[in-house]
Amino acid sequence: MTGYRADPHALKTAADQLDDVAREVGEVAEGVAASTGDLGPGGVTEAVDVLADKLAGRMRAVHTELTAAGANVHTASEAYLGAEANTVDDLRHG
Repeated sequence: MTGYRADPHALKTAADQLDDVAREVGEVAEGVAASTGDLGPGGVTEAVDVLADKLAGRMRAVHTELTAAGANVHTASEAYLGAEANTVDDLRHG
């Protein structure tokens, strides 16, 4: 057979993995955003809080992108499975 061939089950596995990574990144982002506590005098705590907030924001953005990618791959997997089921049905019922 020539042409493009997709494995919807492999796509679902990949989408599930993206979901897992997105969840982990989201959890880390929330942990980074949590207060660091008192790190001493001289503005150290404030400086670390600023850096932590920036990092948490970037990690939230990564979380958002991973979540969207997972959703898109789930949609593709479902579309391929639907098309496959329709093709089988058409072949059986002419």
